[in-house]
Amino acid sequence: MLPLDDPLWSELDPKSTDRPYWRASKYPDLLRRLADAIPAGEYNRDYLVELSTMCHQWSTYDSTLAVVPHLIHICHNQPSDNIARIELLSWVGWCVACIHLNRQSGPDRLKLWYDDAVPVARNLIAESLPFVKDSIGEQRNTCDLLGAFAACNGNHGLAFILYELESGGFKCDHCNQFIEPMRSSMNPFWHAEDDR
Repeated sequence: MLPLDDPLWSELDPKSTDRPYWRASKYPDLLRRLADAIPAGEYNRDYLVELSTMCHQWSTYDSTLAVVPHLIHICHNQPSDNIARIELLSWVGWCVACIHLNRQSGPDRLKLWYDDAVPVARNLIAESLPFVKDSIGEQRNTCDLLGAFAACNGNHGLAFILYELESGGFKCDHCNQFIEPMRSSMNPFWHAEDDR
Protein backbone atom coordinates (compact mmCIF):
# COMPACT_ATOMS: atom_id res chain seq x y z
CA MET A 1 0.00 0.00 0.00
CA LEU A 2 1.05 3.56 -0.55
CA PRO A 3 2.24 4.77 2.87
CA LEU A 4 -0.04 7.46 4.26
CA ASP A 5 2.90 9.84 4.68
CA ASP A 6 4.19 9.37 1.10
CA PRO A 7 4.44 12.69 -0.79
CA LEU A 8 2.90 10.98 -3.85
CA TRP A 9 -0.57 11.57 -2.34
CA SER A 10 -0.29 15.27 -3.18
CA GLU A 11 0.46 14.38 -6.82
CA LEU A 12 -2.63 12.20 -7.29
CA ASP A 13 -5.19 14.99 -7.58
CA PRO A 14 -7.72 14.66 -10.41
CA LYS A 15 -6.79 16.81 -13.39
CA SER A 16 -8.25 20.31 -13.59
CA THR A 17 -9.59 20.63 -10.05
CA ASP A 18 -9.00 23.46 -7.67
CA ARG A 19 -11.55 22.30 -5.10
CA PRO A 20 -9.89 21.12 -1.86
CA TYR A 21 -12.64 18.52 -1.36
CA TRP A 22 -11.40 16.69 -4.48
CA ARG A 23 -7.71 16.68 -3.59
CA ALA A 24 -6.09 13.29 -3.03
CA SER A 25 -3.99 14.76 -0.22
CA LYS A 26 -7.12 14.59 1.99
CA TYR A 27 -7.22 10.78 1.90
CA PRO A 28 -4.38 9.93 4.30
CA ASP A 29 -6.08 11.83 7.13
CA LEU A 30 -9.49 10.43 6.20
CA LEU A 31 -8.12 6.86 6.17
CA ARG A 32 -6.48 7.37 9.57
CA ARG A 33 -9.73 8.71 11.03
CA LEU A 34 -11.72 5.86 9.51
CA ALA A 35 -9.28 3.23 10.85
CA ASP A 36 -9.65 4.73 14.35
CA ALA A 37 -13.42 5.30 14.19
CA ILE A 38 -14.49 1.76 13.31
CA PRO A 39 -12.95 -0.05 16.30
CA ALA A 40 -14.17 2.76 18.56
CA GLY A 41 -17.76 2.22 17.33
CA GLU A 42 -17.83 5.73 15.81
CA TYR A 43 -18.26 4.77 12.17
CA ASN A 44 -21.09 6.47 10.27
CA ARG A 45 -21.99 6.90 6.61
CA ASP A 46 -20.46 10.37 6.51
CA TYR A 47 -17.20 8.57 5.81
CA LEU A 48 -18.71 7.16 2.62
CA VAL A 49 -19.69 10.69 1.61
CA GLU A 50 -16.10 11.83 2.14
CA LEU A 51 -14.85 8.87 0.10
CA SER A 52 -17.26 9.61 -2.76
CA THR A 53 -14.79 11.81 -4.64
CA MET A 54 -12.48 8.84 -5.22
CA CYS A 55 -15.09 7.28 -7.53
CA HIS A 56 -17.61 9.94 -8.44
CA GLN A 57 -20.27 9.21 -11.07
CA TRP A 58 -18.29 6.23 -12.40
CA SER A 59 -15.10 8.34 -12.70
CA THR A 60 -11.91 6.96 -11.18
CA TYR A 61 -8.47 8.43 -10.61
CA ASP A 62 -4.96 7.44 -9.61
CA SER A 63 -6.06 8.21 -6.06
CA THR A 64 -8.77 5.52 -6.39
CA LEU A 65 -6.02 2.97 -7.00
CA ALA A 66 -4.20 4.26 -3.93
CA VAL A 67 -7.19 4.32 -1.55
CA VAL A 68 -8.74 0.92 -2.35
CA PRO A 69 -5.94 -1.17 -0.75
CA HIS A 70 -6.19 0.92 2.42
CA LEU A 71 -9.95 0.36 2.64
CA ILE A 72 -9.42 -3.36 2.19
CA HIS A 73 -6.79 -3.35 4.94
CA ILE A 74 -9.17 -1.49 7.28
CA CYS A 75 -11.89 -4.08 6.53
CA HIS A 76 -9.46 -6.96 7.08
CA ASN A 77 -9.03 -5.85 10.70
CA GLN A 78 -12.78 -5.97 11.45
CA PRO A 79 -15.10 -8.89 12.25
CA SER A 80 -17.02 -10.36 9.32
CA ASP A 81 -20.36 -9.08 10.65
CA ASN A 82 -19.21 -5.49 11.20
CA ILE A 83 -21.53 -3.10 9.33
CA ALA A 84 -18.68 -0.70 8.57
CA ARG A 85 -16.76 -3.56 6.98
CA ILE A 86 -19.80 -4.59 4.92
CA GLU A 87 -20.50 -1.05 3.68
CA LEU A 88 -16.86 -0.33 2.92
CA LEU A 89 -16.48 -3.62 1.02
CA SER A 90 -19.59 -2.74 -1.01
CA TRP A 91 -17.95 0.60 -1.85
CA VAL A 92 -14.66 -1.12 -2.71
CA GLY A 93 -16.51 -3.39 -5.15
CA TRP A 94 -18.12 -0.38 -6.84
CA CYS A 95 -14.67 1.22 -7.18
CA VAL A 96 -13.21 -2.02 -8.61
CA ALA A 97 -15.98 -2.21 -11.22
CA CYS A 98 -15.52 1.45 -12.18
CA ILE A 99 -11.72 1.12 -12.34
CA HIS A 100 -12.21 -1.72 -14.82
CA LEU A 101 -14.84 0.23 -16.78
CA ASN A 102 -12.48 3.21 -17.10
CA ARG A 103 -9.39 1.09 -17.78
CA GLN A 104 -7.81 3.19 -15.07
CA SER A 105 -4.06 3.31 -15.28
CA GLY A 106 -1.64 4.88 -12.87
CA PRO A 107 1.84 4.56 -11.45
CA ASP A 108 3.04 0.95 -11.61
CA ARG A 109 3.39 0.55 -7.86
CA LEU A 110 -0.19 1.75 -7.29
CA LYS A 111 -1.48 -0.75 -9.85
CA LEU A 112 0.55 -3.54 -8.26
CA TRP A 113 -0.75 -2.80 -4.75
CA TYR A 114 -4.28 -2.48 -6.09
CA ASP A 115 -4.04 -5.76 -8.05
CA ASP A 116 -2.70 -7.54 -4.96
CA ALA A 117 -5.49 -6.17 -2.74
CA VAL A 118 -8.53 -7.06 -4.88
CA PRO A 119 -8.36 -10.86 -4.23
CA VAL A 120 -8.13 -10.10 -0.50
CA ALA A 121 -11.33 -8.03 -0.82
CA ARG A 122 -13.03 -10.93 -2.62
CA ASN A 123 -12.24 -13.25 0.30
CA LEU A 124 -13.38 -10.71 2.89
CA ILE A 125 -16.66 -10.23 1.02
CA ALA A 126 -17.24 -13.99 0.95
CA GLU A 127 -16.73 -14.08 4.73
CA SER A 128 -19.14 -11.17 5.29
CA LEU A 129 -21.98 -12.25 2.97
CA PRO A 130 -23.71 -14.43 5.62
CA PHE A 131 -23.90 -11.39 7.93
CA VAL A 132 -25.50 -8.86 5.59
CA LYS A 133 -28.18 -7.42 7.85
CA ASP A 134 -29.09 -3.99 9.10
CA SER A 135 -29.43 -2.96 12.72
CA ILE A 136 -32.89 -4.53 13.12
CA GLY A 137 -31.89 -7.83 11.55
CA GLU A 138 -33.35 -7.42 8.08
CA GLN A 139 -31.29 -8.44 5.08
CA ARG A 140 -30.14 -5.29 3.32
CA ASN A 141 -27.00 -4.48 1.35
CA THR A 142 -27.18 -7.98 -0.12
CA CYS A 143 -27.25 -6.85 -3.75
CA ASP A 144 -24.43 -4.35 -3.17
CA LEU A 145 -22.21 -6.91 -1.49
CA LEU A 146 -22.97 -9.49 -4.20
CA GLY A 147 -22.09 -6.80 -6.75
CA ALA A 148 -18.81 -6.21 -4.93
CA PHE A 149 -18.13 -9.95 -4.92
CA ALA A 150 -18.78 -10.12 -8.67
CA ALA A 151 -16.51 -7.14 -9.33
CA CYS A 152 -13.67 -8.58 -7.25
CA ASN A 153 -14.07 -11.88 -9.13
CA GLY A 154 -13.64 -10.09 -12.46
CA ASN A 155 -17.32 -10.14 -13.50
CA HIS A 156 -17.76 -6.39 -13.75
CA GLY A 157 -20.86 -6.51 -15.94
CA LEU A 158 -22.72 -8.60 -13.37
CA ALA A 159 -21.49 -6.24 -10.67
CA PHE A 160 -23.09 -3.26 -12.39
CA ILE A 161 -26.34 -5.19 -12.87
CA LEU A 162 -26.48 -6.04 -9.16
CA TYR A 163 -25.70 -2.46 -8.11
CA GLU A 164 -28.43 -1.18 -10.44
CA LEU A 165 -30.93 -3.69 -9.08
CA GLU A 166 -30.24 -2.42 -5.56
CA SER A 167 -30.80 1.18 -6.61
CA GLY A 168 -33.90 0.33 -8.66
CA GLY A 169 -32.41 1.74 -11.84
CA PHE A 170 -33.59 -0.77 -14.46
CA LYS A 171 -36.37 0.13 -16.88
CA CYS A 172 -38.23 -2.05 -19.32
CA ASP A 173 -37.22 -1.46 -22.96
CA HIS A 174 -40.85 -1.75 -24.07
CA CYS A 175 -42.88 0.26 -21.56
CA ASN A 176 -40.09 2.37 -19.99
CA GLN A 177 -41.32 1.52 -16.48
CA PHE A 178 -38.96 0.63 -13.66
CA ILE A 179 -38.52 -3.12 -13.27
CA GLU A 180 -39.56 -4.08 -9.77
CA PRO A 181 -38.01 -7.04 -7.98
CA MET A 182 -40.25 -10.11 -7.91
CA ARG A 183 -42.42 -10.12 -4.78
CA SER A 184 -41.64 -13.48 -3.29
CA SER A 185 -40.13 -14.92 -0.14
CA MET A 186 -37.70 -16.67 -2.54
CA ASN A 187 -36.27 -13.27 -3.55
CA PRO A 188 -33.69 -12.12 -0.96
CA PHE A 189 -34.02 -8.51 -2.18
CA TRP A 190 -37.77 -8.19 -1.52
CA HIS A 191 -39.21 -7.70 1.95
CA ALA A 192 -42.88 -8.09 2.88
CA GLU A 193 -42.81 -4.83 4.85
CA ASP A 194 -41.97 -2.99 1.60
CA ASP A 195 -45.61 -3.53 0.52
CA ARG A 196 -47.04 -1.95 3.63
